[in-house]
Amino acid sequence: MQRTRFTDILLFTKYIAISLKSGITLVEALEMIWDQSKGAMKSIVKKILESVKSGDSFYEALKKFPDDFSPIYTNLVKIGEASGTLEEGLNQLANEQKKSYELRQKIKSAMMYPMLILIAVLGLGFSVSIFVLPKILPLFEAFTTDLPTSTKVLLYVARITSVYGKELAVGVLGGILALTIITRLNFVKPFTHRLILALPLIGPIVRDVNLERFTRTFGTLLKSAIPIDEGLKIMQDSTENRVYKSAIKEFIQEVKRGNHLGPAFARHENIFPKLVSKMVSMGESTGNMDEMFLYLSDFYENEVDTAMKDLST
Repeated sequence: MQRTRFTDILLFTKYIAISLKSGITLVEALEMIWDQSKGAMKSIVKKILESVKSGDSFYEALKKFPDDFSPIYTNLVKIGEASGTLEEGLNQLANEQKKSYELRQKIKSAMMYPMLILIAVLGLGFSVSIFVLPKILPLFEAFTTDLPTSTKVLLYVARITSVYGKELAVGVLGGILALTIITRLNFVKPFTHRLILALPLIGPIVRDVNLERFTRTFGTLLKSAIPIDEGLKIMQDSTENRVYKSAIKEFIQEVKRGNHLGPAFARHENIFPKLVSKMVSMGESTGNMDEMFLYLSDFYENEVDTAMKDLST
């Protein structure tokens, strides 16, 4: 089944916002988008158009496609329709999606070169072990002098690969495949997500990426007048990292008890640094939490950008 691309949803959002600003009705805008769309997006837009024409709200039409329109998306549309600020809400969504897309592209670009180097090194090492070392093995075995430990280890690897080369190759590929399947199991994800966050070099980058996404999206929700507890619930449903999902669940309980969020963030200093808890406390005292979260999102976006450049270097 063909899936929609992230850029398709981004362009869809921006087109609707521009159309509404120009005085074009929602139905007319959807008709124009349907006429220009291709593939899976064309089919989705057609069904949304039919749903709106039958009397459903835009929010109700979008909710029928949860795989393409996240709870964050649909709830911002719902608020926009209820308050008569749909155009503004869609603009906020488009800006948030653009930031998210740019961040994804930065991460992909930064990871491409290190991954190519890693694959090349592993391929070279494997080729040397199978084709080169077995041929020079008799030469080293003929030496009567005591060989260094590192050379002995190398010779041992050469013997193993010369005898079990094919089995090792199959075993490595099978191990990678099995590990990929296991890490995607729901009951394993909390452990793997926590492990990734604890890794040197990679862990801080993953943390900053999650912080950028959380602060930007939550700030956008608060700016759209969505209550804090409802916004946190939407974030819990949308967050993929199980460590952050668990922390957000705790934040929801704190809000329901009437407690402040600042101390709750402070209890999770390993994933929400002191800067976040301090800014949240300041936002609570001044009544501008949305601005604080959006400021933090810009800060962590720059942190991720810098980290990606350093990683490539």
